Amino acid sequence: YNNLTFNGAGSFTWTLAADRTLNGTLLAQIPNKLTLVGTQNIFLRGNLNTQFFANGFDPGTSTFVFNGTGDQFINHNGPPLNNIVINKPSGVVTTYYASTVNGSFTITAGTFTPSYSFTVKGPFTNNGTITSLSGWSFGGDFINNGTFSAGATGLTFNGTAPQTIGGTSATTFGGLSINNPTTVNLTAPITVDGAFTLAAGTFNAGANDITFKGTFTNNASATAFNAGTATVFFSGATQTLGGTYATTFKHLTINSTGSVTLGNSPTITGALTLNSGTLTTGAYTLTVKGDFTNNASATAFNGGTGTVIFNGTAAQAIGGTFPTTFYRLTFNNSAGITLNADPTVNNILTLTSGNITTGTRVLTLGTSGSVTRTSGYIVGNFRKNFLTGSNLTKSFEIGTGTTYTPVSLTFPSVSTAGGVTATTVGSEHPDVINSGLDAAKDVNRY
Repeated sequence: YNNLTFNGAGSFTWTLAADRTLNGTLLAQIPNKLTLVGTQNIFLRGNLNTQFFANGFDPGTSTFVFNGTGDQFINHNGPPLNNIVINKPSGVVTTYYASTVNGSFTITAGTFTPSYSFTVKGPFTNNGTITSLSGWSFGGDFINNGTFSAGATGLTFNGTAPQTIGGTSATTFGGLSINNPTTVNLTAPITVDGAFTLAAGTFNAGANDITFKGTFTNNASATAFNAGTATVFFSGATQTLGGTYATTFKHLTINSTGSVTLGNSPTITGALTLNSGTLTTGAYTLTVKGDFTNNASATAFNGGTGTVIFNGTAAQAIGGTFPTTFYRLTFNNSAGITLNADPTVNNILTLTSGNITTGTRVLTLGTSGSVTRTSGYIVGNFRKNFLTGSNLTKSFEIGTGTTYTPVSLTFPSVSTAGGVTATTVGSEHPDVINSGLDAAKDVNRY
């Protein structure tokens, strides 16, 4: 055909015994109903300009293929389409109404620039170029093998069966919402510039890294975010990590240009790394089961009134270029923790299990800090700060090997505030010969 028009108050049935080609426009000006019969392709080299009443269109199992050489548009207002394919050697396809596609949506070649959001219930595949995709929702897989430019409004995955987000090209979403009661599986790295929301179901990252630049909200469940072995990067300006449920990450890296603030109590089963910006806990608890590394600044970690718990099952380390100040800090790792930096605890240091080995580093307890101990101790340098006053006593929970050998120190009077670092060595003092003690009857420790 050249142009094909359905016009008037009648009901029309177009039986597609084979593929059809329109060199011009398919026009439907509000007939009572248009029914397409047959699983065939309708090749459009012009425009789709169809306006229907609420139930005025039955697409059957047809596929509209846009393959013109010039610009084309989809001006469809009414019931859902079935399948759409854009396969253009040149030109751009644009839209004028929000629409629903019951089947698949495929960009094989060419450029698609939608001005309105679509609901795609089947698979969505891009092998061409998409610009400004905003507000779309997907019920099937999303595969990006082409060029993808996200719009300002996020995309929603709300199928009822497992979905996949993947492809061979890097994909950046303007925002992303997971609202599938089953699972959404990530098979390629992605970036989310806007808000990320877990509303229902499970989001599986596998080994694919994710960069978040907006807020992270988990309202689905405590297990809704399955990090796999992936690293999650927070790289925005002002971000919040929160929601109804606390989230468990594998590796978490803060590359913020501003601040990341906790809105609940997350767990990191791998490494927590601060490279730039600020991580603020507020009153929440942060659980770390891997290494803690601060390469950002001495003020990059703002502990608020919260607690950081180190409770891995393998040996952990606290390190980085800069020292970190914690408010409350709990050590509960029987495999032990090593210091590669000089941390400070301003409030409560809780020793539940395992030893803290400082090496040449120093663990400092602030002037108003205290220690609660069940098991474990500091093997190395433990500094406690004193305010001015009289009869000031502090105990130093230090030891070596399997031996706990605390020291209690009392100052009758302190006129200038300062600190004392205590350490113990589990062997004879090298200058015992000049001490006046019998080396055969003394305690082999100093």
